Formats: sequence, structure tokens, C-alpha cells
Amino acid sequence: MLYDPKKIKVYYTAGTFGHFIAYLLESHIKGKLLPVPLTELGNSHGYRTYGTIEEHDITGDTAMKSYKDTKHDDNSIGIIWPAEMFAYCLHASISRTRTEDQKDGIKELENDAYTFLKTNVGEYWHLLSKDLETMYNFKITERNKRVPRSVLRQYYFFQFAMQNQNRLTILNQRIKNNNALTKLPIAIILDYESLRDFLQTVTGNNLDFRDLHDDFIRLNRSLKMYNEIKQITDAVKRKENVPIKNLDCVTEAGIFFELETYFYDIPFHNIPKFFKTTVDIIMYVETFPTFMKQPNQLFQKKLHKTISRRDHDWF
Repeated sequence: MLYDPKKIKVYYTAGTFGHFIAYLLESHIKGKLLPVPLTELGNSHGYRTYGTIEEHDITGDTAMKSYKDTKHDDNSIGIIWPAEMFAYCLHASISRTRTEDQKDGIKELENDAYTFLKTNVGEYWHLLSKDLETMYNFKITERNKRVPRSVLRQYYFFQFAMQNQNRLTILNQRIKNNNALTKLPIAIILDYESLRDFLQTVTGNNLDFRDLHDDFIRLNRSLKMYNEIKQITDAVKRKENVPIKNLDCVTEAGIFFELETYFYDIPFHNIPKFFKTTVDIIMYVETFPTFMKQPNQLFQKKLHKTISRRDHDWF
């Protein structure tokens, strides 16, 4: 199915490669690779300086209004992702979506939340500030700009626990439910051969962009952190010793969420300092007092029930 190159539009949620796909579509339509769009953060925001294909991150207020007001047709593409990739999408939506500069958003949030919020405007980020004040009694101001790491970790643990109600999940589902959009799963974007075949189907042209795709994967720190969550939690489940270093608060929250859902009645969300090795985590689990075991209320209550106890033979 060939698309009308003048009508192609790409819709996606934050951090899910909308600029990269728009870049590749335009390159294929023109029959040659355009200037490399990749930035030091690994996103493709360089495409903004010369690109002509419309791409809309509907996480933003303005783009969402445009999405609602547009009559979509067969020339529109919607990038979608499965629930198990929420950890990646949450991380990428903070770390890789800068517009004014190419600073790592999570690093800035950890070090200077006041400046982070000043340079990331809109309702989506306003909720972060509001939640920290109402849930943790922490008000971000110019004089009070550094949020304690344990607080940020707990906040993002809550986002993992409530991911079905997260804006990213809701908007992703909205794209999935839009039958007028051609769906492009993230799994295809991350696999070179699958993405090459998709682009050939859409444009009728076939380009070799393997080296670019390799760089696209290599520079993606959010993807590395997503894989770290799995590697560390798997090591704990196998009772293997793996060193833990250079993680950010969102990745730490993701690990704690996965461990708490696995062990169910052993809390991780309220640990003030993160572990240095998986052996430390294993020791924590093995020696946790039996009389203090209790499932997280987020997992128990009917309103917020997000997981159920899993049978395993770890003990």
C-alpha cells in the first residue's frame, strides 16, 4: 500500500520515535538519506530543522487538540507500544523529549526540578509539580529546587503502579483504537529488517540505513535503562550476583516495582537508598521479618488493584 507523500502524518506518544520515523519516511520518499537527525540524547529532533512530514506527539496539549480536530485517513500512521514497554515509554518521555536543548531530562529533574519544570511547560508536567506537593508535601520553588531522590523514586514507583491510568497509556490506547491509522508497533521500529520492510511497503522505495539504525539503538539511553530493569530483576530471581551502578531514579523505581510485584508482600517502594548489588537485594528479601510482610495497599484495594500474588518457588 503506497501512501500519498503529501498527506503522510505520524502520531505517537512522547519518546516513541516519531521524529525518526518521519525522517525515514521523507528520506525514502526522496530516494536518499537526508542529513542525520540524531542528537546526543539519541532522539531525532534534528529533523525539525528541515523536515516536511507532519509528526505529532499527542502527549502535548497543542498536538492533542490537533489530533482530535483532524479527520484521519489511510495516510496517517500511529506508533503504538505494548503494556510491557511502559517502563521504556515513561523513561523516554522524561529523558529524551527536550525541545530547547539536548539535556537529559531525568538528570535535570534529579538535580534541578525547578528549571526542569520551567523548560517543560504544559499540563502533563504541571501534574508532576502538583502531585509532589499533594502526595509528598514537597513544593518545588526557585529556592527549593532539588527533590530528594527517594521522593522522586517513590513518585515514579506510584506511576508504575498506576500505569493503566497514566496519560501515556491512555493516549497509546487512543491511537490503538483509531481504526483510520496504520499501526506501527515499537517492536518493528527497533528491528532493522522489519522497519526496512515497513518503509518499503509505505513508500515503494528501499534504502540501506542499517548503520543509522545501529546508532539509533546505541544512543538510546532509555532503551538501555529499560533493559537494565529486566537484567537486574532477572538476576534477583535467579539469585545471581550482579553489580548495580549508574541508574537514575526512574529506573530504580521500575526495578522496585518489578520486585515488589514479584515478592508481593515485601515492600521496596519506601527504601531510602538503592542497593549496590543484587546480592544486597537477595539478602534483604531473605531476612525480611515475616511478621512485617504485608502487600502494598495499591495492590490490595479494589480501586487501585494493579497486581495479584504470583506463585513462584523463590523461597
